[in-house]
Amino acid sequence: MNALRVLALVACATGCRQLFGIEPIAGDGGGDGGGDCACLDHPGDSFHDAPVDVPAMLTLPAVADTYLNGQQKANNYGAADPLLYANLPNTTAVPLVRFDVPHKLTIASAELHLFIMNNGASGELAELFQVMQTWDEGTQNGSLGLANWTVATSASNWSAPGAGGAARGTTVLAQGSVSNTGATTLVLNQAGLAVLQGWSDDPVNNPNFGFVVDSNMNVPFEFSSREDADATRVPTLVIATQ
Repeated sequence: MNALRVLALVACATGCRQLFGIEPIAGDGGGDGGGDCACLDHPGDSFHDAPVDVPAMLTLPAVADTYLNGQQKANNYGAADPLLYANLPNTTAVPLVRFDVPHKLTIASAELHLFIMNNGASGELAELFQVMQTWDEGTQNGSLGLANWTVATSASNWSAPGAGGAARGTTVLAQGSVSNTGATTLVLNQAGLAVLQGWSDDPVNNPNFGFVVDSNMNVPFEFSSREDADATRVPTLVIATQ
């Protein structure tokens, strides 16, 4: 059962108990926007998007991640661990990471937690940008597959290679140090929070394609992917709600 369906069922149950002091009718949960919620003995008094108490802090592990390799352009790295960033003449790598952001949150703050396996240069900062185009994670670790440097999905190429051009937003959404190994935090700025809020408010018109992890320097660094056996090291989005 996915997270939105769970929230829908909780919303329906909460609304029935608050409004009528009774249980919901089994079946459609309603609160995900997919239909009305009806309560036992009050089938005509249905309501849409029932209120639900959302936890004050949500911890969301990545649901997809990969990197795009500018030297091995046809290869996919959806199963790779760690993920590589680099922007050098002989090594170019662009990491992508995506999270499922629940519907209808009121977001107060958010942080991306990464675990740096091989650090970058002194003063180097990882930077987040919005991905503007859908992409496939893939299942390969350096073999032919999608997404790769030039192809985003089986149906579409990247607007520009390496999730460049129109496939990438131009505003920095967060920054965090990658100068040392170990855990690091990228705090989302106001622009980053606005992107998250848009994904949560209206995922149809603001589809969630995730983030590009870039840098203010060209020095390579690596961070754990969601394939890491240690769950404390996988990319995690932590959202504080109001």
